[in-house]
Amino acid sequence: PPRPPPPPQQQQQPYSPPSTFGRGMRTGEGASGLDPGQSSKAKALEAWVRALELFESMRAANVRPDARTFNDMITIMIRCNKMDRARGLFETMVGSGVRPDARTFGSIASVFARRGEWESALALVDEARAFKLKPDLILYTNVISACAKEGRWELGLSLLGRMAEDKVKPSRVTYNAAIHSCCKGGMPSVAQGLLDEMKARSLGVDVITYTSLIAG
Repeated sequence: PPRPPPPPQQQQQPYSPPSTFGRGMRTGEGASGLDPGQSSKAKALEAWVRALELFESMRAANVRPDARTFNDMITIMIRCNKMDRARGLFETMVGSGVRPDARTFGSIASVFARRGEWESALALVDEARAFKLKPDLILYTNVISACAKEGRWELGLSLLGRMAEDKVKPSRVTYNAAIHSCCKGGMPSVAQGLLDEMKARSLGVDVITYTSLIAG
């Protein structure tokens, strides 16, 4: 009689060690045991440390950083909230003879804007001109934001005027910064005038616009 067919062979699976994912972890923690906020901070720390190490290795190898290198380094430092290092890189850049560009000045202005260092931010406008660069929207907006933190509304209005001279069209963010500076400086009527300009330019208003007006 014919032999019965052999039983189907089971395909051997590769061995993998038992998973330890999730053991001893609290709710909201990742596999590393860190909560998401700690994990993102750790990644940011790792990013700027590695960037600095590579930057120093580059210079040690006698490879001269160019404007793009410095700009990328400055951007990383700002993202990681290392403002002093960003500012130091800008000084190193200028001191080593590397010509900054519009991106450089816009990035450094954002550092001063966060700190409210309006005098340093304002100086960047003239410094950009010294490098034959026309201040752009990002630079102007960040400088106005720096002035807004200290309520220097008159400087904000002056910068809006300089933007018009340079044929740089202000954005909603620019106007919001100028309105905030007026409200903080105790000039709500001037802020209302800027609001009317925004509407006339069809820039649109948002919650930030009205929050500044309400607080002022």
